[in-house]
Parts: sequence; C-alpha cells; structure tokens
Amino acid sequence: SKTPPTNEFQVGMKLEARDPRNIDSVCVASVIATTGARLRLRLDGSDNKNDFWRLVDSSDIQPVGTCEQAGDLLQPPLGKNKQEPPPPPLNNFKVGMKIEAVDRKNPFLICPATIGAVKGDQIYITFDGWSGTFNYWCKYDSRDIFPAGWCCLTGDVLQPPGNI
Repeated sequence: SKTPPTNEFQVGMKLEARDPRNIDSVCVASVIATTGARLRLRLDGSDNKNDFWRLVDSSDIQPVGTCEQAGDLLQPPLGKNKQEPPPPPLNNFKVGMKIEAVDRKNPFLICPATIGAVKGDQIYITFDGWSGTFNYWCKYDSRDIFPAGWCCLTGDVLQPPGNI
C-alpha cells in the first residue's frame, strides 16, 4: 500500500502476537518501541534477544482477549483490531526499481534498495551502496519492503546508502 497505516500504539501497550520462532503459538507481547508504522515487540517473559518488528496492521498482532473470544489457546509467556491490506495480485516489480526495505540482519533499520532480480513471485533486494552480504530474496508481497518515500510518510528513519 502506498498509504501507511496510522500508528496509535504506545510503548508499554499489551497485545497478542504470533511468536516469530513458532508461528503456531500466540503469546502476550508488549510494545517496546514504535517508529512510524512499525512496532518493536517483546514476548512477555522473554529478553531483548527475541524482540521483533511488525507493521501496526499486521495480522500477526491482535488485541488482548482475541484468543479467548475465539476459543484458541494463548501460550504462557516464554489496542486496536486492524487487518493487513490484501496482497497485490501480480508481481509488478522490475529490475532496477527503487524501494525501501528492512535490513533483515538489522531489522530495526530501513534502507534504500534496488530490485536486483525478479524470478516468479520472488524479488532480490540489493541495498544501495552496501556489499552483497545484506541482500536477500523475498516474495513480492513481503511486509518488509516499501515504496520509495515510505519512511518520509511514516516518520521512520531511512538509513543513508552505504558508500561502496
């Protein structure tokens, strides 16, 4: 989506989140930090080594009480109900397009990037000015990629390109 979702979350809020280490498990989590349309989450009872980031409208997060209402099991510790936008129907990316992307080795960073290759529903993210060690393949509808200008719209900090 070219229109970022509104972030009404505040540090300290509780929610239910899918455990990124076990996607079948839903746990209580706390908002540790916010930046633009993204949340840094920590599963209650865990340390900062397992913090993870989600967009505010991610289907991986729900208000406290969602599991109970659905009759699902909320795992013991190790807002608002929003829905993710539908994925685009086609992969319209072309080699050379400019985007902004999460650095998966440092997921608190969003960096300028270029589409380096396209193969079916996969795209190859190359970070502008950095060595290839940070590049990665992902699905064209990944929630870790954004249109150019996204950080300006959301208030996230866009990292400067590297100088290689």
